[in-house]
Amino acid sequence: MAERGDCGLNGIFRRHDDQLRFVDKTPGEQAGFILLRFDTSFWLGETRKVNAHFRPIFAGRRPKRRALTLVALISLAGVLRGQTPVPETKDPLGRTTPQEAVFQFLEACHARDYSKAAHYLDLRRMPAPERAKQGPELAAQLEDLLDDTPFDITVLSRDPEGDTADGLSANREHLDTFRVDGQTLELQLERVELRPGYHVWLVAYDSLPLIPKAHQLVTETAFEKKLPQTLVTFEVFATPIWRWIALILTALVLSRLTPVLAFGLVRALRPVLDAQALRGPLGVLLAVAGFRAALELAPPATLSRLFIQRALAMMLALGLAWAGAMVVDLFAERWRIRIDPRMHVPCFPSAGRSSNSRCSCLLFSASSARGDTTPPLFWRDWAWAD
Repeated sequence: MAERGDCGLNGIFRRHDDQLRFVDKTPGEQAGFILLRFDTSFWLGETRKVNAHFRPIFAGRRPKRRALTLVALISLAGVLRGQTPVPETKDPLGRTTPQEAVFQFLEACHARDYSKAAHYLDLRRMPAPERAKQGPELAAQLEDLLDDTPFDITVLSRDPEGDTADGLSANREHLDTFRVDGQTLELQLERVELRPGYHVWLVAYDSLPLIPKAHQLVTETAFEKKLPQTLVTFEVFATPIWRWIALILTALVLSRLTPVLAFGLVRALRPVLDAQALRGPLGVLLAVAGFRAALELAPPATLSRLFIQRALAMMLALGLAWAGAMVVDLFAERWRIRIDPRMHVPCFPSAGRSSNSRCSCLLFSASSARGDTTPPLFWRDWAWAD
């Protein structure tokens, strides 16, 4: 064991890799030195005093330095965590996009769950008692506004970031505009962050006071005042029953009227184009146009109107595709007749043409295609027998 000598250290000698190392045992320090050169060495009882020159092989670490290092590591971890993007939390109420938020809001209102519908309004700045009372009332008034006015939910953005080209701030989305007593009231949606990584779209807080003012537009029309109140107050899918009756009667009338109108249009075009095959698609297109006009006179609620409009859009696409296919067939037939005039046989131009007459035209066309323009005797007797 070595005492503190001229070098100011107190420790022990250890041999390591053919070197004699002195390990300091001073409290609070941990240092090692390589013994370079002895000056003197002698024994005094059991104590060995050494005068030697040492070279440090590592610096001592004090508790203060360890604390600073720990703080630096924690700070670095916090910086790295801040640079890592927080994953977006999926909202269970479906408020991730403007269109989905309004859609889910209306579904909650149609289910008469106005307490749930209030979660789609930004009520965070209201006191809790006022929020519990006014939240459902504002939700019911907003439902009336969106269902009883020409509100189109399809214009709302389906992007979680909203419509960035609407001229509003990045966290704002236009909901609808109303004019009351010469004053323009604009309702907006706002994207708020409830917690890090949890963004939802809500009706903006500054738009809530405008809802009662705009609700003045929701009144019975002059026509509804003349109807029995049961037809006006009783609702199916948030729509007065009289409107559904009107739409059903309109569909029945159009199913009978549009074929007649299509036949009249085809007859009017006969001097220009023989388009008998277009009667079917013309009837479909006329029916879609007529029912679309009926929606303006007796509009159902927003969600019901959305589904009906999608069905009409599908019928319109099918009608246009059907009409396009018929037009292509007409032009192809004319092109074939221009190439080979013998394929056009005006046999029996009268309207009352029987099945035998149609078959005779087909057989004659087939024989003409083979180059034989004189039909056989038995075929002529069979065709004329009709």
